[in-house]
Amino acid sequence: MDKQRDTIKLFVLVGTGLLISCIVFNWVFSYSPDVGKLGGPIDGLTPEQLRKFDAARPMFVHRFEPDEGLGPFFNGQSCYECHGSPGSLGGQGNDLETTSFVRFGALQADGVEKAAIRDRDMTHLKDQGGPQFYKKSVTTEFQSKYSDGPRAETWTIPENADLTSKLIAPPLFGVGLLNAISDATLEHIEEQQIELNPYMRGRVEDQIDSLTHKLKCGRFGWKSQQPNLMLMTAEMMHRGLGITSFVDPETIFESGRTPEKLRRVLPPEPNDAGNIMVKLTYFQTLLAPPAKLAPNEKTQRGEILFDKLQCSFCHIPELTTSSKVLVVDPDSPFPKFRHMEITALEDKPVHAYTDLLLHNMGKELADGLPEKHTTGGEWRTAPLWGLRFRKYFLHDGRAANLQEAINAHGGQAEVAKKSFLALPPSEKEDLLAFLNSL
Repeated sequence: MDKQRDTIKLFVLVGTGLLISCIVFNWVFSYSPDVGKLGGPIDGLTPEQLRKFDAARPMFVHRFEPDEGLGPFFNGQSCYECHGSPGSLGGQGNDLETTSFVRFGALQADGVEKAAIRDRDMTHLKDQGGPQFYKKSVTTEFQSKYSDGPRAETWTIPENADLTSKLIAPPLFGVGLLNAISDATLEHIEEQQIELNPYMRGRVEDQIDSLTHKLKCGRFGWKSQQPNLMLMTAEMMHRGLGITSFVDPETIFESGRTPEKLRRVLPPEPNDAGNIMVKLTYFQTLLAPPAKLAPNEKTQRGEILFDKLQCSFCHIPELTTSSKVLVVDPDSPFPKFRHMEITALEDKPVHAYTDLLLHNMGKELADGLPEKHTTGGEWRTAPLWGLRFRKYFLHDGRAANLQEAINAHGGQAEVAKKSFLALPPSEKEDLLAFLNSL
């Protein structure tokens, strides 16, 4: 009888232990200390989705080497250099010089203002190293590795480049939610704005999705040059790291910049078969958005003014994601992608304060350099969430604070800017307090 009781006790103890282990296992793998925080994953992910997020995270901070496809010309060795700071993955970089890149070109048409320049009006000076300046090369940064071989010296910006544009790396928090907003939503916003205020209306710029060969609404990049986050990731792998992929295969071995002998010892192009791209895309897709601070009387008054001055016409306070969101599984091979449904991204409010449309912002902000079909003065409405974490404002970081950023608005935002400037000091403070609460 005692032996039977001991056996029962043993089963109970083992069963209890297994139950506790299961609870602990599920808690550990379904909860991460940084869930919902900047640099951490969005809330509501499954244990498997969290595991894949944590597995993809190291790719974001990884410092690539030439043998992995870095270069031959590049601006940084990791995504983190431009999109991160100590303790935060996905934010702004530490400074303007090392975390930005410069595009350049030359105007070919006479009498065209910067804001109205189109691709046909200018040349990207590809025969002189354009359209982008690269700060580094593998032979200058890895001299011991290439000490006995030919050199690939970085070029300077040509003297005849009368169009130059510095572009800083924007924060990536919440970009998966922006990616999950449907094209139909953006097209509906465009139609609404045409009816409500044709002067301030934004526009959708359709871009070809090179993955599906279909036209999709551009929404990523300072000028909405890419329709989804994966293509934007591929573009920035190329522009930032010099890593080419099957999605963005255009070689940067152009115009004799790279000696033939050096080409022979560099990895063949495209450098990435898809593994880097899908992991970086997955990590960014699931980054949590910045949370808004709790309102107080001052910020509430500022929010009312934000709407009254028509700032919310372009910086729409809330959009909603699609009812079904599929994300490429980071463990699936290119081009045979498998997709995962991420319910944590579905039917979610997006408090990004943007319409994701293109607007002409006037002479002062125009860089004169179109991206695909945009003009030299058009910019995508920048999301405002997370403003309180930013150190630099506007596409080139020229504004040190929000007041300076507002002052630079023009074009379709001219009326709203003048209304702001006409406010009494106390109301300006309220509006700025609201923006700094985002």
